[in-house]
Amino acid sequence: MAPVVVTDSTGMIPAAVRDRFHVPSVPLRVVFGDESYRDGVDIHPDEFYRKLAAFKGTAGTTQPSPGDFVAVFQPIAQEGRDIVCVTISSRLSGTYNSALQAAELVEDMFDGVRIAVVDSRMASAGHGLLALKAAERAAEGASVDEILAALDRLRLRIVLLAVVDTLEYLIRGGRVGRARGLVGKILGLHPLLTLVDGEVDSPGVVRSRRAGLQRIEEETERRLTGEGRRRMVVIHADAEDEAREWAERIRDRFRPDDLWIEPFTPVLGVHTGPGLLGLVSCEDPEAGAGGSPGADGGKGEPS
Repeated sequence: MAPVVVTDSTGMIPAAVRDRFHVPSVPLRVVFGDESYRDGVDIHPDEFYRKLAAFKGTAGTTQPSPGDFVAVFQPIAQEGRDIVCVTISSRLSGTYNSALQAAELVEDMFDGVRIAVVDSRMASAGHGLLALKAAERAAEGASVDEILAALDRLRLRIVLLAVVDTLEYLIRGGRVGRARGLVGKILGLHPLLTLVDGEVDSPGVVRSRRAGLQRIEEETERRLTGEGRRRMVVIHADAEDEAREWAERIRDRFRPDDLWIEPFTPVLGVHTGPGLLGLVSCEDPEAGAGGSPGADGGKGEPS
């Protein structure tokens, strides 16, 4: 039997794709004072950003416990199936370590079952595109080792770039990473963000959101090779109208095979605040331009 792919709630896979490949998701939690909500289960983006705007304190997040992962892994292992679990970068969350502990526990319970936990070294849709690749390869009958090799190759081809209104939320949550040097230098400017080795970095600042989006497009174009199936995800934090307008421009400029629009999950939104806009892209030479269709079932249409 093919391995089952599991991810966590920060891996932004379009719902239709997740359902098609039956990818279980283990939720992280958002914390408002004494109230705790499971990401994507008890709270969704629209409600979350309303609460974030009204909340007077500092919202936080918590990772899943090993027990949360065991609850998902165990029924799968009981069927004698291997598991590939793709998590958010270990430099951004302890989720990876929780999944590792759970994998060891469940492997001890079921002889012959293998559970491979993959540190995506990514976040949001970058993480999600890796989980999607794993699910596609599993559906094709690939082994755990073949899936892991495919993820290693694809990870190098994923580009994540975003523009935010402020680093305030990232600073509060201690997630600025390599971008720490920008603190105190960005009054009136908009930071650009990316991920380097699984850690938040900044390639610089821009004077306006419009300039930030233009810079993202230019940098994305510079990194594209024109080889393989092109997938793009416009990500946003409570900025859907802008995201949809930008997605039309992205479609016209880059002609992706798959183009999705995805809201930041509440757990990620805690660390960026509202207003983020970004683009996650990858080209997969192994899939080719005629690979399986995305959530929209077509070519490059925003969903």
